[in-house]
Amino acid sequence: MHEVIDLDFYRRGSGYDPALLQHFAEAHTDVSEVGRIAERSGVATLVLNHLVPADTFLVPESSWRRRAQKGFSGRVVVGSDLARIPLRSWGLSGRRS
Repeated sequence: MHEVIDLDFYRRGSGYDPALLQHFAEAHTDVSEVGRIAERSGVATLVLNHLVPADTFLVPESSWRRRAQKGFSGRVVVGSDLARIPLRSWGLSGRRS
């Protein structure tokens, strides 16, 4: 599970303070980077949560999924409020079983 931001959305917008953009970049992972992180981590499923911006009219779910999938060979789930995602059992090693 990873919280993500679409920094391109904010960079394309007008009137955003550079300090705010810097904060966004430091406090969140850009959606274009999260797939590579998940791949290196060896996870089977990447769940995106705390989407910024959260409004799917501004950034559609398909865009989140497509951009997060780059560099990741597993399944991408775009989380939503109150979504339930079943987890597999994990051994003591913390690896997938």
